[in-house]
This record gives sequence, structure tokens and C-alpha cells, in this order.
Amino acid sequence: MGDRRPKIVVVDDHPDDLERLGAEIGGRYGEAYGVLVVSSPEEALDSLEAMRAGGERVALVLASQWMKTMDGSDLLSQGRTLHPRAKRALLISPDDWGFERTADAIRGAIASGC
Repeated sequence: MGDRRPKIVVVDDHPDDLERLGAEIGGRYGEAYGVLVVSSPEEALDSLEAMRAGGERVALVLASQWMKTMDGSDLLSQGRTLHPRAKRALLISPDDWGFERTADAIRGAIASGC
């Protein structure tokens, strides 16, 4: 029988950040949740689609805002369609705080219900 624990999906295309996030989330929540750590938004969406098709529960999606191929807010919006009951959180690097484009991304994500 497969892993029936609800899933936490973490996506960031910065390898160092992803490694740190995976270790922190897995270490803290890995017993209660299956933790999936992926390095691209496309891989995250493919995984979320597969989990939906397989009837797997997704508890949380964490997505870095500034990725090369897709913004985290866009990923969370698409993820919401696939797993509407999952919680979603936008990850903002400490280096990106204080910039207007970051504030705009946060406001946009809140307004769209990401």
C-alpha cells in the first residue's frame, strides 16, 4: 500500500534554498506528512496533477515567488485549481523584501486567493 499521508509540496528553483527548505520541512513535518521537494514549477504542477488523479491529499504547497519559468503566485493559483482545500504559501527570499515588485506580487496573490 502507498504512502497515504497528506503531502506537503515545496518548490524552489534555487538549489541551496531548496535543499535548506527540504531539510527543514522534512525534519519538522516528515513523520506526519509526505514531503515532496521539487526544483521547478512544471515538475510541481505535474506532481500535483498526478496526486489529484491518484486521489492523494495535498495539505500544503510552498512556492518560491521568483522562479525562472513561472512566478510562485502563478503556480499557487494553478495548484488551487487542482487541490482547492490545500493551504498555499508564497516564499519570499529575505533579499527580496522591501521592493515594490515583491509587494505587488504579495498583494496580487492575496487578492486572487492564492
